[in-house]
Amino acid sequence: MGFWRILFAILLVIFNVLLWVIAGILLYVAADFFIASRTYDIFLNTTSAVYIVVPVIVIGLCGVLLIVLGFLGIIGAVCANSSILLTYNILLIIVLVVQIIGGILAVVFRSDIYEQMGFAMLANMDQYQYQSDDAITEAIDNIQQSLLCCGAYGPDDWKDVSWINNKYDNAITPLSCCGDNSTSSYDFCIQYSDIYQVGCVELFFNTVEMWGAILISVAILLALFEITGVVLSYCVMCLRSRETQDIYVEV
Repeated sequence: MGFWRILFAILLVIFNVLLWVIAGILLYVAADFFIASRTYDIFLNTTSAVYIVVPVIVIGLCGVLLIVLGFLGIIGAVCANSSILLTYNILLIIVLVVQIIGGILAVVFRSDIYEQMGFAMLANMDQYQYQSDDAITEAIDNIQQSLLCCGAYGPDDWKDVSWINNKYDNAITPLSCCGDNSTSSYDFCIQYSDIYQVGCVELFFNTVEMWGAILISVAILLALFEITGVVLSYCVMCLRSRETQDIYVEV
């Protein structure tokens, strides 16, 4: 009986070391995504920030908790302490449930996230000022240049904001919407219709979905590991309990 308990305890220790690695990857991905979302904060209003940033923070906290649980699992396995292993089991199941709920909510609110991103960018576009050092203006210009996009849903969005009343010369969009934005003249864009046709919300949302897919993949792998951890810790507890009963019987 002691052999099997020791074997499962060793497997549980190895499992928790691997759990640390996966939790570290989860933390890295969550942190990288969080930094990226702050870079493109013109897509975020109160609602979209809740939909995007809060889940990432929760995932990050789950990663931290899993690192702590790794220590707890190793201590419980080495000491064969049933109380520690039971606590480890319960917390591991809670983290697993949180991950499942988070994944379901991400699917349910997918369309709302896209919609709220559009609302946020259109609101910021309404504050755009030509050739200004204003933070919003610079942010929109940087995003349109880096993502090769124009407007929230397309270049026509610029016709519906206050910028159109203060536009420069014959401009139909800001210069940052043009393929050749190195020049200070709009002639190139107007003459060759070299204006980005894809909206920035679509491109950024694709980026969000890409990061979301990575997070979900890591979370699924983590969930499989968590289930394995629950089974291993339960086996160690059961074998330890039987050993204790055998000792009492012998006495």
